[in-house]
Amino acid sequence: MKVLLALLFVSSAAHSQTLVDQGTADAFKRILGAARIESPSFDLGRVPAQLRVLTAEEIARSGARSLQELLAEQPGVVLFDEVGNGYEQTLDLRGFNATPIPTTVVLVDGVKINEPDFGAVPWHSVALSSIERVEIAPGPQTLYGKNALGGVVNVVTKKPAAAATGSAQAEFGSFDHQKYEAEVSGPLTGPLSYRFDASRLTELGYRRHSRARIHQFDGRLDYHDSETHGSLLYHYTDDSLQQAGSLTADEIGQDRRQNVSYVNTDNLLHSVAVNARRRIVDGWTGAFNGSYRQRLNHTPTNQGRTSTSSSRSQQDTSAATFQAEHAGELLGRKSVFVVGAELEHDKINADSSGVFGGFGSFNSGSVVIERQTGVFAQETFDLWPELVVLTAGVRHDRYGVQSEDKFVPTNNGSRIYHHASPRVGLNVNAVPGLQLFASLADAFRAPTADEINALGPFSDTPFLKPPKARSAEAGLRARFGRWGDGNVSAFRTMVHDEIFPVFDPTACGGFGCGQNTNVNRTRRDGVEVALHPRWDRWIDGFVHYSYTEATFQTDFTLDKAPFPATQNVRTGSFLPQVPRNRLALGINLHPLPKLTLSADELCVGSQYIFGDESNTEPRLGGYCLLGLGGSYERGPALVFLRIANALDRKYESRGILATDPVTFGPQRFLMPAPGISVNGGVRYRFLGT
Repeated sequence: MKVLLALLFVSSAAHSQTLVDQGTADAFKRILGAARIESPSFDLGRVPAQLRVLTAEEIARSGARSLQELLAEQPGVVLFDEVGNGYEQTLDLRGFNATPIPTTVVLVDGVKINEPDFGAVPWHSVALSSIERVEIAPGPQTLYGKNALGGVVNVVTKKPAAAATGSAQAEFGSFDHQKYEAEVSGPLTGPLSYRFDASRLTELGYRRHSRARIHQFDGRLDYHDSETHGSLLYHYTDDSLQQAGSLTADEIGQDRRQNVSYVNTDNLLHSVAVNARRRIVDGWTGAFNGSYRQRLNHTPTNQGRTSTSSSRSQQDTSAATFQAEHAGELLGRKSVFVVGAELEHDKINADSSGVFGGFGSFNSGSVVIERQTGVFAQETFDLWPELVVLTAGVRHDRYGVQSEDKFVPTNNGSRIYHHASPRVGLNVNAVPGLQLFASLADAFRAPTADEINALGPFSDTPFLKPPKARSAEAGLRARFGRWGDGNVSAFRTMVHDEIFPVFDPTACGGFGCGQNTNVNRTRRDGVEVALHPRWDRWIDGFVHYSYTEATFQTDFTLDKAPFPATQNVRTGSFLPQVPRNRLALGINLHPLPKLTLSADELCVGSQYIFGDESNTEPRLGGYCLLGLGGSYERGPALVFLRIANALDRKYESRGILATDPVTFGPQRFLMPAPGISVNGGVRYRFLGT
């Protein structure tokens, strides 16, 4: 690894001449996420892996109402609802099911928005109307540090407009859905410009006790001259979300909108970020991303079937990334060299109390400190000018976690993990409009404080290893002129030391209890296909298909309801909650220049439920959902309508096998999904054209 780093640094010293990008009319979309901080030096012909780019125009045509809904139509997505509302869905990529934590890193303008420790993503804090582009990089992403095993979703928000613009939008729909948005943008004085977005959303929700209220504000101030571009960004979210719990099959048959357990949550999020990029000298460019995020969470009511609890937490995250980049020539060949460092400090202060069944009351509290330091370097070099491009990179991370138990000092502890992740890839751009790529990439995640120092009935596991993923991928991208474009890729991801909870009869003083452990090997194999046909200005559409096999590659025993029963997991058993087949189809018709009519279908295959890793229980049924929509623009006004689940399909998106608190036998608990919903509204531009 040291030799590779040395070679990379030597190559950077040999750069001598700044290059001008030689893109042609047939060039593929320019992308930003090929480096840790966005860089204008990369297009898709220099990225040796699958990377899908969704522009603001494509997002508008999709008719999606949220970022999760937009991503649900993409290949390789694992999406389900485990809390019972439409705003806190769980999403992961390429066969990872976000259990126990998500393995997809999500960035907004370079800032990781995954919550510290458990990595959850507040998807509802990202307003779809503020997005300029979304880049989806599935599979292990070396340059992004811990937890990027499933991939990276990189969101870039809209920059200030060159002239004063403003718009307002009102939206109404099923379940008393109401949403109001407004934005203004434009130049200030000299090199300064601004953008402000605000929104308010309220909804009763599909289930009883699933209300939602979300207030958001985004402010942005940009500075731009010939040498420097900088941004100061502020984000605010104030939300109150209710979570309707899962139901048994009998309860769903009686009334799928009811609930017998529920959660009330109130959250407050503040985020400040600074982005800066400056041309330095001799082709060198420096970039910086710094941020501070504070999230306050209050759960006044968590009413389970046999328990009642409440909790509070405060999460503070400070992060900074420094990146230097050189675009030039090496041995007469185009070369882009990137080197940088990333620092992050997290503090999670949490308290909870309640009553659990017949075990009486409990109080718990902890303070967790996380510190991460990463250094990375990557060289992208033309072996054959513009035709064959080699990419080689590496990242080394040092991650430390320190936990303090407020009630049981003997649970205090700390751990430090080190990991180096390499990456190598090749692009072949021999034929105009056709790109071939292949790559090998590593990534890892570190055990969380709660996995190491677990709450009862789990015992501590201080020697957990960090799960590590290595992925091999090959594929192609093609353009068919005015007829559209497409891509296909195949991958295999091997994961070592994935963490699962098991029952240990020797733990807890010989009484037996759960314990987290490393499973030697799991594997994800898959094929992903995306086609985007179009015919002149009249018709455009998409076909997205993914086949994913997520399997255990080691025999081991695991808990199974009723506790403390065990199940024997065999090599080849499928991981739960990962559908093997997903297909999304869509078409947009434009009979008039300002009129769009759309239809789409999302089909998700059957899948095993959580708690059935041995694959002996009936699977959760597959489903297909039809969506219809349309929009018409006249002057400064745009009218739109969207019908989701137009055929009112009854289905469940998630299931878990657990012990019934009444019968003490095994029981399937399922999460009913929403039925048909209709939303429509109007957007009006009061400034600009």
